[in-house]
Amino acid sequence: MMAQRRLTVKEKANIVFERLKVKSVLHNLRNILFVIRRYKNWSEIVILKCFIRKELTTAILRNGIKIDAPKNNTLCEMVDEIFFKRVYTPNDLPIGSDDIVVDIGANIGIFTILAASRTRNVIYAFEPFPENVEFLNHNIYTNGFHNIITHTVAVSDKVGVERLFLTNIPLE
Repeated sequence: MMAQRRLTVKEKANIVFERLKVKSVLHNLRNILFVIRRYKNWSEIVILKCFIRKELTTAILRNGIKIDAPKNNTLCEMVDEIFFKRVYTPNDLPIGSDDIVVDIGANIGIFTILAASRTRNVIYAFEPFPENVEFLNHNIYTNGFHNIITHTVAVSDKVGVERLFLTNIPLE
C-alpha cells in the first residue's frame, strides 16, 4: 500500500481558503435571492451593493411600497430589519387593522409606512431632524397614505426646548 504524502501548511491553508470562497459565494447568492424575492428594483440593489459598493437611495418593494432615503444611509438594512425580519413587529406584537400607532423617532418613515400599510386607523409619527422629516413626508405622499400625522418635534419626558445634536459618524 502506498503511503500518502502529508499536506504542507500552505496546502492546508489553500484548501481552507477554497472552502471559504465557496461558502462566501453561497452566502452572496442567498442574499441576492433574498433581494430578488422582496424588491422590484432588485437589479439596481444588486449592482449598487455588490459591484459599485454604494448605498441605495430608493427601495421598491414587491407590494409596490416605495421608500426614498438620503445619500449615505443604510436603506436596505433598515427595510430588511423592519419589513422582513420584523424586528419592530414580532409575532406577539402585530399591528391590527384598527390599531393606533405612535412612531417616536420616525426617521425617514420606514416603520411609519409599514404601520400605515397594516392599519386603517391613524399613525402619529414624531421626528425632530428636518432632513428626515422631508423624506418622511415625501415617503408618505409617494405611497398615498392619508392616515399619518407627522410632528417635527422630539419626544421627551420634559417640556421645553433642547438642542438637537447630530453626527456625521455612521452608527454601526
